[in-house]
Amino acid sequence: MRVPPLPSPMSAPAARTLLLTALLAAGLPAAVVQTPGVCWGAAQAQAGAAAPRAAEPGEFLVLPLRVPPGPASYAVSATLPAGWALLTQEATAENGTVVVALNVPDDAVAGPQDLSFTLRGPQGTSPLTLPLTVNVAAHPDFVLVLPPSDRLRPGEQRRYTASVTNTGNVRDTLRLRVEGSATVTPALLTLAPGERAEVQVSYVQQSQGNADTLRLIGVSSVDPHLERDSLLVLSIGSSVANFSGPQLAWSVSLAPQVAWNTGLKFRETGTGQVPTLPGLPGGSDTPGTATPAPLDQTASAWAWGGAFSASLAGDLSDYARGLLSYTVARQEDGQLVDSGVAQVNWGNLTVTGRSSDAFRRVGLEADYERGAYTYSAGLYRDARAEGGGAFSVAGRLRHTSGISLTASHTFGVAGGSALGVGWTRRLGAFTPSVEVEALTSGGRWGLGLRERLDYENRVLLAQQTYRYDSLNRSQQLDVRVTSRQLAPFGVSGGLSVSSTGGVWRYALSTAATYRPDSTFGVTLQASYGSDLFAAQLSALKEWRWGTADIFLDGQLDYQGGRAGGSVQATGVIPAGAGLVLVKGTLGYRDGLLYGAGAGYTRGAFSVAGGLQGSLEKTRLTLSAAYQPLRGLNATADYILVQPGAGQTGPVQTGSVPTGSGPAQRQQNLYASVGYSQGRWAASVLAGYGTTGSQAPAFTYGARVTGQVLPTLQLTAQAERTADRTRVALRGTFTPSGAFKTPGGIVNLFGGRNAGTLRLLAFLDRNKNGVQDAGEPGAATRFLVGGQDVSTNTVGEGSVLLAPGAYNVELGGEVLAQYLIPNLPAVTVPLRQTVTVKVPVREVGSVQGQLTDDAGRPVAATPVQVTGPEGTASALTDMGGYYRIGGLDFGTYSLSVQADPALYRVPEAVQFMLDAAHPLPTQDLKLTSAATFTELKVSDLHLDVTLPQEPLPPGAALPVRVTVEPAADTVRLEGLGDPANLTSQDGKLWIATVLIPPGQQTTEVQLVAQRGTQSGSERALLLIDPALPAASLQVAPYNALPSQVMTLRTVLYAPGTRLEVRDETGQLTPLQPTAPQGADPSTAGPREYTAQFAAHAAPGRHTLTLLVDGQPRAEAEYLVLGRP
Repeated sequence: MRVPPLPSPMSAPAARTLLLTALLAAGLPAAVVQTPGVCWGAAQAQAGAAAPRAAEPGEFLVLPLRVPPGPASYAVSATLPAGWALLTQEATAENGTVVVALNVPDDAVAGPQDLSFTLRGPQGTSPLTLPLTVNVAAHPDFVLVLPPSDRLRPGEQRRYTASVTNTGNVRDTLRLRVEGSATVTPALLTLAPGERAEVQVSYVQQSQGNADTLRLIGVSSVDPHLERDSLLVLSIGSSVANFSGPQLAWSVSLAPQVAWNTGLKFRETGTGQVPTLPGLPGGSDTPGTATPAPLDQTASAWAWGGAFSASLAGDLSDYARGLLSYTVARQEDGQLVDSGVAQVNWGNLTVTGRSSDAFRRVGLEADYERGAYTYSAGLYRDARAEGGGAFSVAGRLRHTSGISLTASHTFGVAGGSALGVGWTRRLGAFTPSVEVEALTSGGRWGLGLRERLDYENRVLLAQQTYRYDSLNRSQQLDVRVTSRQLAPFGVSGGLSVSSTGGVWRYALSTAATYRPDSTFGVTLQASYGSDLFAAQLSALKEWRWGTADIFLDGQLDYQGGRAGGSVQATGVIPAGAGLVLVKGTLGYRDGLLYGAGAGYTRGAFSVAGGLQGSLEKTRLTLSAAYQPLRGLNATADYILVQPGAGQTGPVQTGSVPTGSGPAQRQQNLYASVGYSQGRWAASVLAGYGTTGSQAPAFTYGARVTGQVLPTLQLTAQAERTADRTRVALRGTFTPSGAFKTPGGIVNLFGGRNAGTLRLLAFLDRNKNGVQDAGEPGAATRFLVGGQDVSTNTVGEGSVLLAPGAYNVELGGEVLAQYLIPNLPAVTVPLRQTVTVKVPVREVGSVQGQLTDDAGRPVAATPVQVTGPEGTASALTDMGGYYRIGGLDFGTYSLSVQADPALYRVPEAVQFMLDAAHPLPTQDLKLTSAATFTELKVSDLHLDVTLPQEPLPPGAALPVRVTVEPAADTVRLEGLGDPANLTSQDGKLWIATVLIPPGQQTTEVQLVAQRGTQSGSERALLLIDPALPAASLQVAPYNALPSQVMTLRTVLYAPGTRLEVRDETGQLTPLQPTAPQGADPSTAGPREYTAQFAAHAAPGRHTLTLLVDGQPRAEAEYLVLGRP
């Protein structure tokens, strides 16, 4: 018997399987057939069981099953997990072994899977049931999706929803974190294979500049080295105004706060790298209900504060930019803090004004560059100085060689002057700088010296500075060295020596870090100086223990003769669909520190409890919460604080303090219930307990937060404890916008560096290039110098352009509806207007796809249209698509010039172009001139029928064989393992066989047997690796917004559920064009179709074909916009 050839390339498990099959088929005894994962012994042969078998998702498994000795044919059935496919329906026993094949789906769940095979032999024999366990390898994977981009105002807060999908085949617990000024909730997420969940990312704009990024990162617990991320790009600033030219952007931020009785805080909690829950040792000391703080009996009744800021910035003209900003804040103690900046950049001149302390400190500076010189001058006033204030002036002259001259003078009682010369220049890796000044103050003369030396290379950054002032008898030397990289090693060190009035002081500090990966880090810091010696060693280590994460965090410190330290261990253990957190801490700092706790979290629900203590007090905390992102939420907290022995505290009778005495035990029980719905949230709080020196009392209150407008958020909170009431109101108002810079300001700062191009577009219906009477204006779109120019209903449009020559072209979105002649380039002069008349013709386009009778695209084939203006043609592309544009309205004939030796050319198609139908779609189909080939032989009279057209690897191959007079068995050889055909009546034999992945064109053999007689026949099977196992086509390729389109799929591989997913995630099911016949000889590629509405937005869009939930193919289409 011929051993089937081994396909290439082949995995090691597949090669072992084929080797085992070949040896068994060759008649070798079972005892010598030994392969890893499939090992037979006497006991297994008796029971028909096999050792557990390892498998990969998507693998084709060939399994030998032991049956009683003797030749026999069996009908094979199996009990398999969902999605698994049995590829063998009938099998013949050889040497006591039956070989069956099955397909493990790509999304098979990891872990042991129990299978059961049932073999039904000849009539009169009992069915055989053979169990088998297959261990599917774990392949964790997941996808994080954030919105791709967004625009925010400076200082704005916003919440984003990110989707997390487990695309692997194993349940996984993901640890999430965010890089950027944001937090993610929840930070731990457990998902089953295929499960999807959403997390909330809360962002607060804090960075400088006009852009920021958020990076959401997830790490798998199954494979700690598996990390996925998603990036959100943020544009900071007001929306761009809908006009060209200089623009000014403005923004205002107003955040007032009013409170009745102090002590009511808007609490915010967060978590660090180590997972925690409220109530666990080392975690948030305040549970989710925000336990009220003690009331201050001496606090004033009303208090108000807040902050206000405003800014205006942008282009003053094409030559100048400006900035104006002011910020003021009122602190809790009533002090006002403000600052303002005004700046103008005009060519080589920069003027800057600054103010602070309610304009008691102001300054005006100017810098001007001319050639190799830079001139600087400044005028300053400080009203806070003694004697009613002080004025000062300063000037500087710098040269590109690095030499500078400076001079300054201060008027007033404490006046003085300084005249200096300096030099600075980069010399390779060194940048030296030195400045010497002559100083005078109160009739006394002195000397000042400032020196600095910077050094940098690929490893280190170093800086040394020295300052000397003879008038103040002071000098100071500083040295700082830092490594450029922080991972895996990072070091830094510093030295400072100073003298003031003859008193010397010194300080030495150093730090070193070691962080080889994200699971381990250690930091050592030490300082020694005139004050004291201090050192600190901290470390964090993470381990994987089975499915659990273990964190160990330790710290040792020493300062001024006092030593301390602590160590904290945290375990994160998956438990069903949730997580169990266990935490313990032990340390010493002026006494023993200890703590232990545990918690459980699952989705929005969490519960935790912890005990932590020291010599001063012992604290017990119990917390439970249900806090979904939307809907009803509730929390409950119990806190018990037991003072240590010898601790004292205030004592009061009723509400009147009566002195001090032994500290009393404190107990607090609080609960809250709330509801949140996107833009607003509300909650009520109730509790009872003792806090500080107060007597036990009830507490109740409420809090409401609402996003009244996109730019306005209000928060109100009120609580009452005993006879005291606390109220707090806070608002945030952040409007912004942009407007065109007024013409007067533009002219004041140099005007526009541009000219105006004015377009007059008209419908040239008689095609003479001149606007005649009755020819109206054309509302369309043009492209000039990379800028879009739209004309209105009368055909007028204009654009400002830098002086130069420009070509006027149609915009890409309207090329299918309009046509203009080739216009000569137009020159736009500075600050002048040029008018160009553009004749526009209304035209149409025809488009479609050319395919053969099997649905495959036909490329590089001429398609021709014939109409009133003659003929036009185009070649189909690789997808079979064509498009012929620029056609005048009228009746046309569409034909295909195909090779008559390959295709039967169809008749010409008639279609109409008019204003109501400017973009018709005409799909064309060619019928193949070739037919199926039947190979007929004598002997047992085998008639073999195989598809004539090439098939792709992985496709289902229909095989049909007719045997005369009849046969007992017929099998197919040459495609991996032999495949048995199914008999209909002993003469007609049929089967559908999967072509192995990677298979090339090969010769197959059909072997028929009847008793001692046999016959065979060979046939050539055409395999085209370039053919996809599944294809997706959308017609027409070009469409108008929301136009109904047709989806078409040709599927060669097995599949039961076919869907098309668009960019928004919407699924469109595909239906077969015709039910598949029962005769396998008619099997082969299956066609599916569906109707689909094009996207409303112009541009290119992508569709994805899903076969049983897995992406298999993609297709694109273009939506053409209209003005």
